[in-house]
Amino acid sequence: TPLGRDLHHAMDQFLKEDPLLGGNAITPLVGGEEAYPLMLDSIRAARHHIHLQTFILGADEVGRRFMDLLAAKAREGVTVRLMYDSFGSTYAILRCFFRPYRHIPHLRLVPWTQSNVFKRRFQVNLRNHRKVLVVDGREAFTGGLNLARNNLEHEGRPAIRDYHFHLRGPIVQELQYAFLRDWHFM
Repeated sequence: TPLGRDLHHAMDQFLKEDPLLGGNAITPLVGGEEAYPLMLDSIRAARHHIHLQTFILGADEVGRRFMDLLAAKAREGVTVRLMYDSFGSTYAILRCFFRPYRHIPHLRLVPWTQSNVFKRRFQVNLRNHRKVLVVDGREAFTGGLNLARNNLEHEGRPAIRDYHFHLRGPIVQELQYAFLRDWHFM
């Protein structure tokens, strides 16, 4: 439409480095009940690569379901890169949650941290809260959901209601680029 083209042109003047991208399909998802099954289906369908970045990876049934499926895909030869925030996922680290997955071929686990005792660097405030899943560069998920049980109703407690989005189109490559920038930084 003419109005859409005018808006697009106007915004491109302000966002020269990041122009608006048309042709995206964005589906909002409410909570883990809606998002997790679609995310797991997407992971199951992966043929080439899976890039997953989260702030909290729970040492619980949700975290285990994701990790077990990622490990299975890696064993099939799919390249799996998982980045989690070492502060946000402290409980999983302390419970040695990641240990069984460390030596699986094609599965790389990288904690996001700016703390390094050996370099005398301690930056507790420099963390990464991104939650991104990109599968084969064809579809992505992003939003506010961590991968933990508290995003599902459990033990009589209501779920935390965060929103997540299922994405297709050019925006997937933008999220892929953001993930890879963080991956190479770490």
